[in-house]
Amino acid sequence: MFNLEITNECFHSLPQSAAMMEVPIQNPTDKELTLSVTIEGAGLSGEPKVTLTPGEEKWYQLLFAPTVVGKTRGSLIFYGDTVGEFWYDLDLVANTPAPKVLPQMECELGRWTRQFIRLYNPTDEPIELEPQNNNPNNFSLEVDPAKPVILQPRSSLMVPLQFLPSALGSANHTAEITFCTEQLGDWVYLASGTGILPQPLDPVMVSAEFQSNTSLIIPFRNPFDEPVIVDVILTDQKQFLHRISESVIKQSITTESAFCLLLKHPHNIHLAPRATLDLPLTFAPNRMELHEAVCVVSVRREDGHSWKFGQQAMKIETLDGESGERSASRTSSGGLRDVRWIYPIHGVPESHPVKDAARAATVECQARNRVEERLEVTLMGAAPSSAGGYPNPMKTRAITPIDAQRPSTDGVIVGEGNTVAEEFSYEIEYDSEDAQSLLEHSLGLSLVRKQRDRVSGVVVLVFNLIFAPAKPLRHNVELLVRSATGGVWRFPIRLCATEPTPDDIITIESVGLNKESAVAFRLTSQQSHPIAFHAYFVAGSDPEFHVSPQTGELLPLGTNGTQIGISFTPCIYGKQYNAKLVIQTHDMQWTYNIRGMPQVYKPPVGRSSSPIAGPHPKPNLFGPKRNFLKENMQLVTTGVSSPIKGTSILLK
Repeated sequence: MFNLEITNECFHSLPQSAAMMEVPIQNPTDKELTLSVTIEGAGLSGEPKVTLTPGEEKWYQLLFAPTVVGKTRGSLIFYGDTVGEFWYDLDLVANTPAPKVLPQMECELGRWTRQFIRLYNPTDEPIELEPQNNNPNNFSLEVDPAKPVILQPRSSLMVPLQFLPSALGSANHTAEITFCTEQLGDWVYLASGTGILPQPLDPVMVSAEFQSNTSLIIPFRNPFDEPVIVDVILTDQKQFLHRISESVIKQSITTESAFCLLLKHPHNIHLAPRATLDLPLTFAPNRMELHEAVCVVSVRREDGHSWKFGQQAMKIETLDGESGERSASRTSSGGLRDVRWIYPIHGVPESHPVKDAARAATVECQARNRVEERLEVTLMGAAPSSAGGYPNPMKTRAITPIDAQRPSTDGVIVGEGNTVAEEFSYEIEYDSEDAQSLLEHSLGLSLVRKQRDRVSGVVVLVFNLIFAPAKPLRHNVELLVRSATGGVWRFPIRLCATEPTPDDIITIESVGLNKESAVAFRLTSQQSHPIAFHAYFVAGSDPEFHVSPQTGELLPLGTNGTQIGISFTPCIYGKQYNAKLVIQTHDMQWTYNIRGMPQVYKPPVGRSSSPIAGPHPKPNLFGPKRNFLKENMQLVTTGVSSPIKGTSILLK
């Protein structure tokens, strides 16, 4: 028996982490030798058998992957029929895992980033982890601090770790993230990060009605751990793109701009560490075009000193380029005088909404039919001289025949076909995704012409609209028109599809009272795949009809289709029953008129068993036929057969 000691760390992040020990074994015989291997001990694994050729020497590999911290014992036994047994006594030592260094994180000041820590439970029991963080100022775990992290057996978990820099460069951006467990000891992760200069942010989008105004608030948070002095500047986009200089920092936006900063004192604002400053602005467009501006937040230290930064921050963001000059300014000693956050603002003017329902364009068509019309919309404000109102911003009309002459107007046609699309773009906006899936295949819209009035400058777009609904519906949509300069116009359209003509009339003849008679037909989905359907009778239908199945799937085209059965059970003799059957899918509808006909009455026909004895007199020998009804109407008193004989029947 031999004694060996194996030492390894208890793994927690990768199940492949294991210590390997090589044990030499040799075949001393002149025949092939097979040794069975017996392994005892937690965390030990290896091959169950080893085969050696005559005189061969091998190294047997024994893996030790502990799941519990501490010292245990184990054994490794080789056994062969000809050579007997070889026994190794093992001392197993599982140490607490060494701290793992996470990849360094980089983030702009004022923003945050994240990476994920992968935790693995190698045991067959759930593990509770208690997270600890020694730098919550810059790092945070996205877990519930009031609850432990539960790791299920033989499973892994990705835990998000956020990094929020509070200075340029590395500074104190380090943290020790610890997950404490009773079974596997403490799992320690070393996190680090670097703060870099802020880059221009994504544009802030704001919209307002033409010749109206709206407000917005841009929140700014001081990311530094020290008090700062803030200057807020609102400048035009073109002026900013040329260069931000000290003179620009002290200027305000031009008076004709659509944007306005509502801070009473935009300069020398004292802001505490981690405090937030709201930047209120207004947007009042006076032209139907895209308005652009830039809000610059310049931050400098309250004590007047400059910020220092290391080579690591320089490597991430150089200050020699144009972008660097916008994000910060240098001092003569090489430090940073201020740091700037740049918020691009895009203002989109929108036309006044059409609130009167009577002025909305209405397109009406019978379901399973098609209508094609011209839709004319007026773009108010598209030209500076057309800022005033317009009596009817949209209307529909029939298509002008090719051989008919267009009515003369004071306007001129400035574009047709594809040339119009270069200046204006358009799309249909739906109320919901369900409405879009229902209407997008039934509604077609194309821009065919644009004309501008010579005097007022009003632009009129003419669209060709095709509406071909497959089922009855009522929906409101919006035509959204955008100009190349940034203006937006919205025009409501009301779509109405009326009930279609019935697809067929189905007649079912009764076989008797309270007896069921039935008919059946087959229907496909009209597409290449099955579609769910719902079959029902509309309100007012007689309840003696029944359809089966009421729900299911219509088989696709090219198949025999799904069988639909209709049964009829009359309960009143001589009545004609009526019903209306509707079979509906998401985008299609079939309608059938159902008629339940009573059973045709046939009087009995037969002969007596024995003839009546004659002679039989001829009917004409009895004289003319008497009209007893007429005679009764001429009576003035009751007859002898009445209980009240001789009484007058005339009203007095």
